[in-house]
Parts: sequence; structure tokens; C-alpha cells
Amino acid sequence: MSTALEGIRVLEVGGTADFALPYAGLLLADLGADVILVEDSTGHPLRAGHPALPPDSAVHGAIFDFLNTGKHSVSVDYSLPSNADFAALVASAHIILTTLLPEEFAALDVNIPTDQAIAIVHVTPWGATGPYRDRPATSLIVQAAAGWVTSRKEVVMEPVQVGGQMHEWATGSYISVSALTAYRAAKQQHTPVTVDFSEFEAAHSMLCYDRLRYDARGELGVPRDRILISPFGIRRCVDGWVGINTLTQAQWEDACRMTGLEDYYGFMQEMNRGEGPLDEFSAKVDAFLADKTVNELVTLGQSMRVPTIPVTQGKEMFALAQWQERPFFYEVVGNQSTYQVPGPPWRLSVTPARQGTSVGKR
Repeated sequence: MSTALEGIRVLEVGGTADFALPYAGLLLADLGADVILVEDSTGHPLRAGHPALPPDSAVHGAIFDFLNTGKHSVSVDYSLPSNADFAALVASAHIILTTLLPEEFAALDVNIPTDQAIAIVHVTPWGATGPYRDRPATSLIVQAAAGWVTSRKEVVMEPVQVGGQMHEWATGSYISVSALTAYRAAKQQHTPVTVDFSEFEAAHSMLCYDRLRYDARGELGVPRDRILISPFGIRRCVDGWVGINTLTQAQWEDACRMTGLEDYYGFMQEMNRGEGPLDEFSAKVDAFLADKTVNELVTLGQSMRVPTIPVTQGKEMFALAQWQERPFFYEVVGNQSTYQVPGPPWRLSVTPARQGTSVGKR
């Protein structure tokens, strides 16, 4: 059966030790594109690991394998001008994802015909123009500059980064969309289309109301620091953990009624600020949950329209009923082991996702 991007060749050229560009390539590979990881003699930097993660070769290897599932790897010293092997790859490509600036890519001296329908996406921390374009950047610097770190601060602590490199994964989805959009334009116009992609701008565009609230508090002259308290939050049941979320007053009152704590209807905002009878309230919530199973509490919460979910740990997630009936994970044979990895979170009725192996060792 054909795939959504069958016949589309994608090159990943250059690279930095973050997840954004490789994840963009993975998304395109899931849709059936022929994605080729072009590595020079030193190999892709991510093979050595992400700088924000602990120095664990097994973890680094597993992440690299996941990000490069369904791709091919070729070793080409593309830094040599007029490299014939690299020129042949470019001539066959429809999309190029690269961490090289436009002038750096041009210095490779690869002739791209003016009528070649190809999208070249230059992914850099700051973009190809502006006073920051040549500044060195790490993942944390991009987060901080984009405003992700400032609002994540409590009164008693310094600002902290968002964990899990979340902005890199989200940026990868931005890159894949921009690549497909540019390629569509290239096909329509019968000419190369260049994309100047800024990771900083992508991260900044993801800011939600929380950052706006932080700025608004400053303009109002009230303290910007906020207490990150969720009075219900993550709680232990008799056989595991659940998460109870109360963003609105209605959800708060429903959760209080669910746990028999109607006396606390009026304390939501106070306890969200870390004030009021938090310890007393917490002890009563724990007492209510002490003899409840996870499934009992989740079922009760859903019946009362309280956002309640099981909090899975490690291998427990593979046993979730949802993923038993709707398969999501699949096995990938990697460099060091066989892994269970997440599949694409979508289902296409006519062109299914393609599953493959990782690019393997060099």
C-alpha cells in the first residue's frame, strides 16, 4: 500500500545535538518519505548524546535510534566543495533539512537548477538574519531567550528550564510543516524555495497565557513570581498514582464534591497561591484516596467531569487498556538493543504510517 509521502526524498544535512531537526525528519519518514541522514566522517553529533541529558550511552543510543527510525544513513564528506556524491543526492532530493546557514550551504558549491522543485529549510537557533544570527546557542539559551524560563520561577528559587526538551520536540513539528509547505510551493512554481527557520522564533510562538499573565502582573505592579501549586495534583492510590487537574472553579468544586471536601469550595485561588489550609486539605485528599484503586478513581472522576488520569511509570504504560486496543508502540531494532518506541499519534485511512528500523551504527 502506498504512503502519504511516497516518492518524496528528504535529506538531513549537518546537525546539532538537539532533537528538533531529527524529529522533523522522523515525522516525514513516518508519512512515507525517503529520509536520508547525510553524515560526514565524524558522524551526527546526536550519536554522542544530547548535552542536557546524563552521560549514559544506552540512553543516548536509544534516543538516536528512535529519532532515526525509518531513515537511511550515508557517509558523505559534503564539506568538500563540488563533492559529486553529495551533488547527486541533492539532485535527487525534494526537501533538504539543514543546520547550515544559507551562505554555508551555498559554499558547498552544489548546483541546484532554477527549475528544480526543491525546498531547502535552514534550521538555525536565531535565523539567518538579525544581530543574534552568529551567536552561539544551547537548548537552554534558546528557551531562556524565548521567554520559557522567566515565568517558571517561584519566590524561593531561581528560574528553571522546562524539562524534557519539550520545545525541541514541538519545534520539530514546526520544521516538518514548513518543509512540506515550502515543497508544495516549489512544485507549484517549478523553482527552489528556501526557508529561513528560527528555533528561537518557533519557541517564542509557543508561549501560552502563562507568559502573558507573568507580563501583565508586572505591568500591574504586583509580584510576578507565582507559586506553582496544584492542590489536588498527583496523588497516590492503593495501587498506583493518579493526576487530578482543576483549572476552573467548576472543576475545583466538582473535585471537592468527588472527594467529600465541599467545605473547601472557596479556597481554590488561595491554595493555588500556596496559602490557606494546604496541609489540612492534602491530608484529607490522601485519606480519601487511601483505599481507592487507580481505575476506581479515574472512573469516578470521569463520571463527575473532573479531569482525572492514571499516572503511568515506565513499563506500566505499555499495559494501558487504550494502547492494548489501539496499538501505539512498536519495536525498533537499534544499535544496542530492541526498543519499544512510540508510533505516530495519527491514523490515516488510506495511507498508513510506515514503520522501519533505525539507521544503525556507522
